[in-house]
Amino acid sequence: MSMTQTLSTSSSFTKTSARHVASKVAADLYLVQLAYGQPTNAWITDYEAELVELLAGRFVESVTYGFKQAGLWIPPSLKYQARLDGTLTSDDRAGKIPRGCDVSGASFTSFLRYTAAWSNLTPAEKASVKAALPFQRTYGQEPATKSGIWGSDKLYAHNGGGVNRSALRPTG
Repeated sequence: MSMTQTLSTSSSFTKTSARHVASKVAADLYLVQLAYGQPTNAWITDYEAELVELLAGRFVESVTYGFKQAGLWIPPSLKYQARLDGTLTSDDRAGKIPRGCDVSGASFTSFLRYTAAWSNLTPAEKASVKAALPFQRTYGQEPATKSGIWGSDKLYAHNGGGVNRSALRPTG
């Protein structure tokens, strides 16, 4: 007698999933604030709220939060690449922010890259999503890296979707 067993799973990345993932990103940003004095609590709250909405809608491809000097990213910047294909199974703890970086003369900012799903929305649909966001982004060119090396180091996930974090660390 032989028995066949089939295991079927289904995952659904929901707004609750997006909140879980965005809370890990916010925890990273609070650690950056603790180490480097920026961003402010208000900005972290707004970044988290924005990420929840855009992840849940599948509208964010990637978002970078960090320090720019002379228009270029410097350590300790953090980039989060969205992965909402149902394949993420690891959910790391937030943390391990690069320490000891020189951010004098730098400003804290972020850059968001939208998905094709965003591009496919009608102007009215985009306006509806934007109305739910805590601030409005302007369009621009993604900054290049001034110094350091990007390295993937964390996965934040819930129900198969989430983000892959890369940190810009000093070289040497």
